Amino acid sequence: MLYHDVEGKLDMRMSISVEQKHPLISVISRDYHYIPLHIDTFGGRSSIDLFLESGGSHQIESIAANYTVLRMDGVIIVRLDVEEIQDISAAVRDLLLLDTVCPSGFFLERGTIKADFRFHYSDLPKVSEIISKTLLHENNLKLTDLGKGKGAIAALKQMNDRVRLSVVSYEVDWNPGADSGVFDNIIFDAKSLSFENNEIEAMVLYGNASKERKFGRAISIEDGVYTTKIDSDFVKDVWMRCNEKHIPRGAVIAKPSRGKIQIHTFLPSSLVNQYIEVLFKAAKDRNRNDVVLTGSRAYDNSVWEFI
Repeated sequence: MLYHDVEGKLDMRMSISVEQKHPLISVISRDYHYIPLHIDTFGGRSSIDLFLESGGSHQIESIAANYTVLRMDGVIIVRLDVEEIQDISAAVRDLLLLDTVCPSGFFLERGTIKADFRFHYSDLPKVSEIISKTLLHENNLKLTDLGKGKGAIAALKQMNDRVRLSVVSYEVDWNPGADSGVFDNIIFDAKSLSFENNEIEAMVLYGNASKERKFGRAISIEDGVYTTKIDSDFVKDVWMRCNEKHIPRGAVIAKPSRGKIQIHTFLPSSLVNQYIEVLFKAAKDRNRNDVVLTGSRAYDNSVWEFI
């Protein structure tokens, strides 16, 4: 089974935005049309990372000197705390706490921070409630889109139109303690690291021909949409190291296969080398010789022939 067989099961989309007037963002917006973001709402911290490719104004260097700045192979990462990004962080946290809400891209466009999500229609009442509470209390925050979506592949194409994406794939041994036959016809759509337990929360998407559905907690039996946590210390370690290294991911798709789990990570092309370094450093630190890098390529429609 391939991802395009099930990606439409998260059939709703929404977007929220907030205009920023911070002086650093004003300067950055003169030189960059779209900038990928990572919004960190975990562990009591709330902050935002801006990922700037080389070639921007020298003014950025002087203004950014007052903030946390990292440099990776020509990429400048600037971290701003929650007071400076105002209201959007709390809304992102509330949305990602819902069962089926998955991030579909965070970015800065001409001074406006935008956050896109996809979710199953069963979460629509809760999404509506969060929108109601947020818009009543945060006048800065705007709902820019809510309705039927076209699925994750369309969302990733839209991301790639804004910021060049690549997909890096690896596989590692995996034994979740369940009958291997359970995994013949499912795909995991990873959504976030849980706030309380540092576990990777994921949607379980069953193919329409699935026989038994023993894995995960049912969200919609009719649509084959379930939720679970990916039980792999190695995969969790790579995820947490990416967070620590400020590496954003547009999507993470996992496929169980013959005692292994295949992980496909979509991220800005400018950060591919950093991601691969994180992957193999985790393997070395854990003395894992079962980690195999199976692919790294620029995003285009052909990737869906094997994921």
